[in-house]
Amino acid sequence: MLIFSESSLTFKSFPFPPSINAAYSSFVRNGKLIRCKSPQYVAFNKVFKEYEDVLGYDTPKAQDLIKRWFKFHSRTVLNIECVFYDSRCFNKDGTIKKSDVFNRVKITHDKIADLLDIDDRFFWSGNTIRVPSKEHYVDITVSPSQYL
Repeated sequence: MLIFSESSLTFKSFPFPPSINAAYSSFVRNGKLIRCKSPQYVAFNKVFKEYEDVLGYDTPKAQDLIKRWFKFHSRTVLNIECVFYDSRCFNKDGTIKKSDVFNRVKITHDKIADLLDIDDRFFWSGNTIRVPSKEHYVDITVSPSQYL
């Protein structure tokens, strides 16, 4: 689901991506290093495609909003805030689980850039927040800002 305003664009319940470390598998075949998409990444892409289909006609509206922001000021860059609702934050004993959400940010940025039909180099600043939850998803807010 997308929530629009003139100053922000929010993707609600974005699929929870795999970590960049788990997105690709590497192995050696005949002395040559081979990299391929992992089963986790393939499964995420399937869920992402379903999410993209649900967005439907909202995607072109989001792209138009981004274009308006860029037209308004030639030095527009984007702020992106990712709130990871993670059901795997804690171990059974209550200690914090070893899981780096920053390993999930690159895949998130790439997919949002694809949806908005822009280069992710325009994601200039942002926040990443991890929230314990029974659910497993990401809320992403994109807003314009200017650099000097």
